[in-house]
Amino acid sequence: MCQNQLSYGKLCNSSSWCRQDCNLTCVFRSCQPNTAICKLDSTAVTFDDIPNLNSLQGAIPSVYNNISWTNAQYLNATASASSDYKYVCSSGQMVCWLNVPMTMQTSIANTTCTINSFVIAASWSNYITVTIVGYFASTQMYTTTVAINTYTKQIMELN
Repeated sequence: MCQNQLSYGKLCNSSSWCRQDCNLTCVFRSCQPNTAICKLDSTAVTFDDIPNLNSLQGAIPSVYNNISWTNAQYLNATASASSDYKYVCSSGQMVCWLNVPMTMQTSIANTTCTINSFVIAASWSNYITVTIVGYFASTQMYTTTVAINTYTKQIMELN
């Protein structure tokens, strides 16, 4: 444990204040378990390393991290003080956002892409529902719907 790192439930201002050896992260100024971790042989997609990144916002490139993206945008969560984008930020400053249906699919032929977990929140309005549908080829394999709110980030773990 690093000196001065805080335990579960303690007041924090950033995740660096929380005990990393216990996999805690700062959620709404409280050290909480971080279950959105990368599994072995997985890749974290943070949106902080987008090529030719605009410091405020832009379109996620059509191919980013070996994933094809359609209708996906990114923005600097700390640039808009009046929105709640900052609550969903879990890495650097950039977050993915959408206001129309977004598609993600593997960009490598004959492979699959598995989403283990992600952080999600509403930015402007409460009681937004998000539906996630997973396909293999053209066969629907998975669907789930989640309600999201402002000021509350959720860690979504997909099965």
